[in-house]
Order: sequence, then structure tokens, then C-alpha cells
Amino acid sequence: MEKETKEIQASVTITAKDLFFFMLQHTYRSVGGALSLLFSIGAFFLLLRAFTTVELPYKVILIISSLLFTVINPFLLYLRSVKQVKRKEGFCKPILYTFTKKGFTMQQGKEQATALWSDLWKIRNGKKYLFLYGNTIRANIIPKNQLNGQQEEISKFIREGRKSGKKI
Repeated sequence: MEKETKEIQASVTITAKDLFFFMLQHTYRSVGGALSLLFSIGAFFLLLRAFTTVELPYKVILIISSLLFTVINPFLLYLRSVKQVKRKEGFCKPILYTFTKKGFTMQQGKEQATALWSDLWKIRNGKKYLFLYGNTIRANIIPKNQLNGQQEEISKFIREGRKSGKKI
């Protein structure tokens, strides 16, 4: 008979890379993000097609337009994530997560917060990260490589806890 786990604990420290990945996905998984990528790709193809026929100022505009959302914006997001991780002391300290069938508790120093799985706005269970959204903008970023190989059990907790509430 398999012993059923009541709770799982994991200590998580968010790095600039983790925050960058979240910001990148948050930006480009929206309609606006998809349209901005299409704009840059369209500008690139227009540049290729009209390169020999347009004057230098138009070429410069098309080059900047094609790089804007494919190279420049991701680079700026990376710089912002590095700056944010350095500036906010909350990123320096690990967060202790305790996962149960009902929800999870986060503890960092003397601060503590609890949330039920059914109360979360959205849960994204990706390949490398688990994102627990409290609302449309804020999410708890949990790198799966810091879950001590217990990702499947946590996913089971989430499925069971969300059965009565919203779907994932």
C-alpha cells in the first residue's frame, strides 16, 4: 500500500533568469505580444523585399521595427529582471513553500501567506516552471528544478484541490 503524502515542502529562490522567463512569457503570450511579434516579423519581410528599392532612412526604420519586439524588447526585459532581482530584497531570501491538497503556504522570514488551489486565478504547469497566478498580473514563480523531484505529487495536489472549483 502506497503511503499518501500530506504535505510537500520546497525552498525556492528566484533568480534573474527565472524572472526573465516569466516576464517574457507574460509579455508574449498575450494578444498584444503576438501582434507585436507579427509586426516585427512583417517589418523584417518588408525590409527583405524592399531593401534595394527604398532609401536609407526607410531601411533604418524597417531594421529598428524588425528588431524591436524580437531582440530589443527581450533584451530590455532581461535587464529589468536583473535590476529587479538585485533591487528587491525579497528575491535574495528563499521562500519556503508548503504544498497540500487544499492549497499552499509561502513563508519568507516572518511573513506568511496561504492560498487555496480553488482561489487562484490561473495555474500554468509548464515544462520548467509552475506559475500560480493570484490575479492577471501577479504570479508565484516556482522553478521545478527546486521542487526536489516532487513535481508530480504537487500536480496531483493541484488537480485534486481544483476539482471542486475552477479548472486549470
